[in-house]
Amino acid sequence: METVIDNLYSCITESFRRVPELKKGRNSLKYDIITIFVSDDAVENALSEDFVFSDVNNIKDILSDYQGEIDERSFDLMQCCLDGTVQTIRKALRPCVSHRLTKGAILNEIEKNIAKFDDGGMGFDYRLAMGIPDYWIKMIKEKKDEDWGAFDIFWKLTDRRKDEKTISYAESHDQALVGDKTIIFRLIDSDMYWHFKKGDENDAVHRGIALHKMIRLVTASTMNGGYLNFMGNEFGHPEWIDFPREGNGWSHKYARRQWNLVDNKELCYHYLGDFDRAMLNVIKSEKNFNKTPVQEIWHNDGDQVLAFSRGDLIFVFNFSPNRSYTDYGFLVPTGSYSVVLNTDAKEFGGNGLSDDTLTHLTTYDGLYVKDKKEWLKLYIPARSAVVLRKN
Repeated sequence: METVIDNLYSCITESFRRVPELKKGRNSLKYDIITIFVSDDAVENALSEDFVFSDVNNIKDILSDYQGEIDERSFDLMQCCLDGTVQTIRKALRPCVSHRLTKGAILNEIEKNIAKFDDGGMGFDYRLAMGIPDYWIKMIKEKKDEDWGAFDIFWKLTDRRKDEKTISYAESHDQALVGDKTIIFRLIDSDMYWHFKKGDENDAVHRGIALHKMIRLVTASTMNGGYLNFMGNEFGHPEWIDFPREGNGWSHKYARRQWNLVDNKELCYHYLGDFDRAMLNVIKSEKNFNKTPVQEIWHNDGDQVLAFSRGDLIFVFNFSPNRSYTDYGFLVPTGSYSVVLNTDAKEFGGNGLSDDTLTHLTTYDGLYVKDKKEWLKLYIPARSAVVLRKN
C-alpha cells in the first residue's frame, strides 16, 4: 500500500524532473521544495558538494525520517502540500521537528509552491498574506489609537509584488480558536457580553464596532487577488471555537457558530454583518476589481488620514479617534462623486454624521488643469471611512 511519503516523493521527483536548473550543492537549495523537512545535519550535507537533491535515494531517505511521526498523528502531509499550508505542517509536526523548520526555508517553500508547474513549481496561484492579521493584532495590542499611522497601514497592506496574487485577510480561524482572540474581542473584550444590546452600548463597544469595520474595509479594498473571512468573524462572533478533546471533556459546547446572533435586530451583531455584506457588494460592483491598481491619493500621519483609489472607487479613511475634518481636500479626477458606503452610517451602527445623499462636485484649481484633476472636499468624521464612486 502506498504511503503518504511515497505520494509526496512522487510529486517531488516529478517537480525535480521539470527543473532543468537543478544542480547539486549550495545552489540547489533555493529550488528544493523539501528543504522545510530537512534536519540540521541534512542541511549541512546539502551545503556540501557531496549531497545531490536530485538523487532520488537522498530524497527518499529524508522523507522516510518522518514516516513514523506522520503515521502516529494520522497527518495528511500530501494534502497539506497540495493546499500549500506550510503552517499546518509546522503545527502538526511541532512536537518532533519544529526545530528543523526555518523561516527562510518556509519562505523558499512558498516561492516554490506559487511558481508554475512547468517552471518546477507546484502551480499555486495565490499566497496567503499571513503578515496582515499579525499586523492588526500588533496594532491593537501595542499602539494607542492616536498612534495609528496612515502610511504604515497602507504600506503593510500593499507590500507585495504587483504580479503576486495574494489572499488578504484581517483574521482567520487561527484567531477564532480557543486560546486566541478575534479582532472584535481584542477591541471590546468582556463588554461584548454586557453592552452589545442596541441602546446599551458603551464607549468600548462604539470604538470596537467602528474599528472593526474600518480594519476589514481597508484590508479587503487593498487586496491583490482575494479576500478571506472565517465564518462568523464578519459579524463579531463573541465565542471562540473549541472542538471536542480530552482537555475539555470531549465537549461540543463551543464547536459551533451562533448564527442567530446576527439575525437578532436587538443586538449589535447585525450592524457588522450588514456592513460586511454591503462592503463586499461595493467591491464586486467594480468590474475587474483585482486588476485595477491601488493608487494612493493621499496620506497624512499627523491627521491619520488615508485615501486611495481603485478604478472609479475612492476609499477615504480617518483613523483619528477624536478629530473630525471639514472640507478635507484631495486631488482626484475632475467630476462628481457619490457615496456608496460609509462606516459611520446609522444602519451600520455609526453616528450618521454625514449626509450620504449628497453628490460631491470637485472644485476647480488652475494649477492642475493639465492633469485633469480638481479638489474633492469632504467632511470626514473621526474613526470612520467612506467610499465614493465617480459618476
